[in-house]
Amino acid sequence: MVKVRFGGHISGDIAVSTIAPDGTPEIRTAPELGLTQDLVQITPNYYHQDLFVDDFGPNFPSDVMYNLMDVNISMNLVHYDHRVLSYCLAESMGGTGVADRIAFEAFSPLLIANMVSGLGFSVGAGSLMGKGKVLWASGNHLISVSLRSPLGGVPYRFRACYLTQPPVVIPLGTERSIVQLNWRAIPYRAVLGSGTPGGVLTSSGLLASGTAIPEWRSTNVPIWDYVED
Repeated sequence: MVKVRFGGHISGDIAVSTIAPDGTPEIRTAPELGLTQDLVQITPNYYHQDLFVDDFGPNFPSDVMYNLMDVNISMNLVHYDHRVLSYCLAESMGGTGVADRIAFEAFSPLLIANMVSGLGFSVGAGSLMGKGKVLWASGNHLISVSLRSPLGGVPYRFRACYLTQPPVVIPLGTERSIVQLNWRAIPYRAVLGSGTPGGVLTSSGLLASGTAIPEWRSTNVPIWDYVED
């Protein structure tokens, strides 16, 4: 089973009402995307860079610098929710061009009936996926992907993902469609601090207002955990 969790601007639209084990109603904001046909392929990618100094010559590094990692996740879905998949596709292109979608709805409300996510209306080039916001906040377009084994295995949750190239392969025909998805999980963290752009930098590394300078820090950023949404 594959479940996904979106930013707050999406999660409210597809929240699922369920009954908890104790019989009380609950709202889950991580809907089920679908069931996989076979094994999910998880491929961690380590990035390293050689450091050269003259005394070691041109062929051997004196040391090697570790430059973080990402994870590729490939899956084939045999049963899937079309609506949830459309949100995954839309969020993986930085959201959608909302203004264009609204104009299209006014022009042709019948054609927009199944376009729940605005898929097909691109945002501008250079749009940030996370926008420096915390995960699952409104405006953050990165998606958490949770994998749950039917055999009682440990759940994996990749915290900050998007569909990468090719994002999806959807065969259309009279037979059963197996949708192929390719995800990339990155070590994402929200911007630390909330300084004012253009503020005056002091000798202590703070803005004149006393607010810490916004910055991204890569140390101890979790890529996956074992929590099920």
